[in-house]
Amino acid sequence: MLLVIESSADFPSVCIVNREGEIIFSRNISTEKSHAEKLPLLIEEGLGYLRENGQFLEAVAINGGPGSYTGLRIGTSLAKGMCFGLGLPLISINGLKAMGFWALEKFTDKKRVLAMLDARRDEVYIQYVFSDGTFSEVTAEVIHPDSCVVNMENDLFIGNANQKVIRLLDCAGMTFLIGPTADQLAYEAHKKWQANEFESVAYFEPNYLKEFQAGISKKFSL
Repeated sequence: MLLVIESSADFPSVCIVNREGEIIFSRNISTEKSHAEKLPLLIEEGLGYLRENGQFLEAVAINGGPGSYTGLRIGTSLAKGMCFGLGLPLISINGLKAMGFWALEKFTDKKRVLAMLDARRDEVYIQYVFSDGTFSEVTAEVIHPDSCVVNMENDLFIGNANQKVIRLLDCAGMTFLIGPTADQLAYEAHKKWQANEFESVAYFEPNYLKEFQAGISKKFSL
């Protein structure tokens, strides 16, 4: 069985995928930015499910970024710790691409997905994913109408920057999906698992795309 961990955005989640690519266990947390507290509990619940059903874990997949610096650090640390401790292979998923292809499976009439994650202010991490199986590079961009031209009929958005996009591009009538979740990463994770595309557990680091910028805690603001 393959455990998939999503920790790159606001809400942590996990799922377990079998050899046939079916999701047999899935849990999501609706409490924002609760990764350190809740993600270990989700993982333990998933492992408990496997024990109860006489099954065992064979690999761990993690959203390898980009995304929240803190979230990626927490998820990666948990995944690497499990792989070290249990002797399991580690899989890294490009979360934006995985979300994009997941969305195209759900909306077969669409030609392009704009997979986005919030990157502070008016900036997003973005990857364009196309129905012909191609995709762009992952970039960090400032969103404005001149830089992001959309087609109301052929495009859809997925990610956690939807409200920002609606505000900046004035495109409320388009299709918007929330992500990422572990379920949305499952197909890409399973594909890598079957192809034995593993990371070095010792040396893997997430794709932060940008350097960490420490914020000022509201507790200490004047």
